[in-house]
Amino acid sequence: ARDTFAGLKGSFGSMTLGTQTTPTRLLGTQIDVNVGATSIGQNVAVFGLPGFDAPHANSALYTSPNMSGFGIGVAYMAGEDKSTSGTPAALKKNSDMWDLGLTYANGPALVGLTYATSKARDLVDSQFKNTRLAGAYNFGQGSVRLLWNSAKTSVTGFDSKQNTWGLGATFDVAANGKLIGQYYKTNDVSTNAGDINNTGARLFEIGYEHSLSKRTMIKAIYARVSNDSSAAFNFANNGVNNVGVDVDPSGLQIGIRHNF
Repeated sequence: ARDTFAGLKGSFGSMTLGTQTTPTRLLGTQIDVNVGATSIGQNVAVFGLPGFDAPHANSALYTSPNMSGFGIGVAYMAGEDKSTSGTPAALKKNSDMWDLGLTYANGPALVGLTYATSKARDLVDSQFKNTRLAGAYNFGQGSVRLLWNSAKTSVTGFDSKQNTWGLGATFDVAANGKLIGQYYKTNDVSTNAGDINNTGARLFEIGYEHSLSKRTMIKAIYARVSNDSSAAFNFANNGVNNVGVDVDPSGLQIGIRHNF
């Protein structure tokens, strides 16, 4: 789903309602090396809780004005799945989600920290939390990017966590062309009962983007997800069919992007 929203904007910042990109997803796309974060090699492919990296319907988002480079984002998402009276206890649910973000962007530097939490309010008290820290620096002819992400899941009596780290870079090789590349590694799932071995993965992407005009770009990308023997990560965009554990999706993507 694409962002679709309405709201008010003024000296206080902006307040919008609709289907929107919230702070956690926004920070991830700012660090991803692909223009518009649209590629089979998008970094979200190996994040532990991908639900935090999609536009959210029924969301209310406050975005602060720029305060000497600092910015704040606060989003609330209503699940709109509250169970009706008489629903069996095993099926009851009333979920919602909060997403908070703090960024500093000044000249060539960007640093951001986000925290998102979701509660299902179901029989097993399912809760999901995601913390993300990232930064980027543009040195003129290119850029470097770093990201760390921690995804946590909690149900009654069982807690699990999966961390991801990654780095990316871009380098201008022509007036209108640049090389892009990134590498992300997701560690094994750790739980309060011990680690679950061979549940991690690695994402590798390399490509070239060439601007034909201010709004039109052509690109060529190669990307690969290397899953451990008990992992089944897949591309977030145009995923490979029939991916199972210990299957390593790979692909070559050639395309054109035009901003209307």
